[in-house]
Amino acid sequence: MTGIMRMAETRTFTFYRRVTGSDIRSGPCTNQVELSEDRRGLFLRLASTARFSILLNRSGVTGLIDAVANTAAAGATPGDVMGTHEHHGALRMRVTAPADGGAVTLTLAPGGDEISVVFSSREREELLGHLRGGLNLLRGP
Repeated sequence: MTGIMRMAETRTFTFYRRVTGSDIRSGPCTNQVELSEDRRGLFLRLASTARFSILLNRSGVTGLIDAVANTAAAGATPGDVMGTHEHHGALRMRVTAPADGGAVTLTLAPGGDEISVVFSSREREELLGHLRGGLNLLRGP
C-alpha cells in the first residue's frame, strides 16, 4: 500500500463489526473492525477510537490473522503487523500471547501513546472471524 489512506467523510459501514476486549489499563472496551470506503483496507480500532486505529491492506490483514491464530500455539512468539495510521503514517501492531495460552494481546503506540488490549480465547475467535470476514470483502492485492 502506498501513501496513507484517509477515512472518507461519509461512511456507509459496508462492513462494521464489534468485539469486546480488555484494555490493560482501563478494563473492558469495545473494539471495531471496519472496511474502508474504497474496500482496499480494513481498519482495526482498539477501544473503538481513531487515536488507536490501524489501517491494514490485504497482506496486513492476512498477517494479523496469522499472528492472532498462532498465539494459540504453545510457545508462541510475539509478532508484528504493519499498517498505517491517519496522522502518524506507518504503524506497527504488536501481537503477543499472555501466559493463559488462549488469549491474545494487541498493542499499538501511535505517536508514542500506547494501548494494549487483551482478547480472551472466546473474544480472540470472534476477532478472527471478523478479520476473515473483512478480508473476504477487500478489493485488489
